[in-house]
Amino acid sequence: MITNKLERLYKKTPEAFIEDCCLIADIDDQENPIKRFKLFDYQKKALQTLLKAYRKGEDVLIEKCRQTGVSWLMCAFMLWGVLFEKSFSALLLSYKRELVDDGTVFSLLGKIEFMVEKLPKTFRDRLEVVLYRIKNRKTGGYIIGEATTSESSRGGSFKIGFWDEVAATPKSEQILAAFSQSCRSKVFVSTVRGKANIFYSLRHENRVEHIISVRWNDNPRHDDRWYAEQRKKLSAEAFQQEILIDYLSGTHGRILKLDPAIHMRNDLDWNTMFETVIAWDFGRTHYTVATVLQLDVMGKIQVIDCVYGNDLPLRVYIDAIHGIESGYIERLSVKEMRIFRAFIKNAKERGYRNFLNVCGREILQHTVAATDSIQNQFLYAFKLNWESDQKIIPHARGIYQKIMMIPVYAPNEKASVMSRIATMEKALDIMHCEVFFNARSEGVCDLFDQLNMYVWGPNGEPKHDIASDFGDSLGYGIMQLRKRMQAIDAMSGSYNSMMKHQGLLKLRYPKRNINAEELNPYSIIKYKAEEEK
Repeated sequence: MITNKLERLYKKTPEAFIEDCCLIADIDDQENPIKRFKLFDYQKKALQTLLKAYRKGEDVLIEKCRQTGVSWLMCAFMLWGVLFEKSFSALLLSYKRELVDDGTVFSLLGKIEFMVEKLPKTFRDRLEVVLYRIKNRKTGGYIIGEATTSESSRGGSFKIGFWDEVAATPKSEQILAAFSQSCRSKVFVSTVRGKANIFYSLRHENRVEHIISVRWNDNPRHDDRWYAEQRKKLSAEAFQQEILIDYLSGTHGRILKLDPAIHMRNDLDWNTMFETVIAWDFGRTHYTVATVLQLDVMGKIQVIDCVYGNDLPLRVYIDAIHGIESGYIERLSVKEMRIFRAFIKNAKERGYRNFLNVCGREILQHTVAATDSIQNQFLYAFKLNWESDQKIIPHARGIYQKIMMIPVYAPNEKASVMSRIATMEKALDIMHCEVFFNARSEGVCDLFDQLNMYVWGPNGEPKHDIASDFGDSLGYGIMQLRKRMQAIDAMSGSYNSMMKHQGLLKLRYPKRNINAEELNPYSIIKYKAEEEK
């Protein structure tokens, strides 16, 4: 029987409500899977912080070990809010739809629905439960669940938002912008997945008011035996990150061994006399990345500039090379938009349009029959010509621009990938480093962070994710410049070989930039794009 006095206590004290009224499902306990939610000390402290942040409209970040009951705690807190808080509104986000609500306790709303079913009848009758939504019939308060997309939380306004597994969420920068605008108080929860994600940035750049760390031994049920089992079950990288909450130690399976003290430089500057290429990895559903590389007089490669984006027409990048800003970049997050505009400014000042562009074999393949394939976007959607002998399609809206682009060839796709990786590994070797990154470019810094997340997949090939898009772009550029160096060395003859052996050869490139027709007259591709007035 819920008395008025008891209800007033629950309204004032979430801890009392959770421990008295909430039941949870413990799938690890086969004999007694359904039990009361008795909070451990670390959960009580986290609950107090959540309540304080919710009242003040502040943000909370929770970095956690696996199996610590943080998701159950957050769901119980949301249930308390929808029952007792006036005009309560909450948004639950996760990176997969089935993790939001699949009707089981493995999803967020599934956990809340489970607790609702076990509530005292007085409270249970107040709530209406439907797919992706729980509503208080009496007060109108509600909880909504959504999967993370570029449109997540847009158009809504919530008192509190809970974002689960932030580090695993694709396009997290874009989602963060909308999430921050729509939620007064925000809670970011995740296991650790290295540095190249928004969760790491939120944690280490003082962007939230409250940080809670939940370690494996904070849970009294996690003993040495549990620790040993996790170590045996998980990979070395997963164990370091998901159990020990270590952002930096996940090196197992990493393809490239990078050291910021060696590879990052603050003294790199654009030089008009250096050989220059712009290397592309085009993505239809993944990221498109463009990296600007230069070859200096000592034969070292400098990564000067980088731009990237997702869900943008390829024409936007062609415009960027010509120093033209497209309205499409308004879709990007604040950080990505800043990087794009810096790249466009540099493109206009440095004349990126005049340099050779290189890319992968995907531009020559009709990988998708629809018009959104890489080739069809260029050929049809944006009136861009692929073959040098094709007729130029006239267009009334403006004049045509063109850039020179050649694909980096290999006998087959797997050979291309392995050759590219071998080239990068040799060029980035710490003992004989030939590639350096411009630390003053925000885009290049993001490229470097993503390369640290470039890992092998289970099939013996690189894992295809965001990091691989950045890795492919850099690889194409390094391969092209190394080929150019080899060609110049071969043409220079024995005299230059002797001078090089004596350490006297300084100039390893011609005084003009690469001519694409001279390099590869058979595979030259000219893109001719309409320039908007």
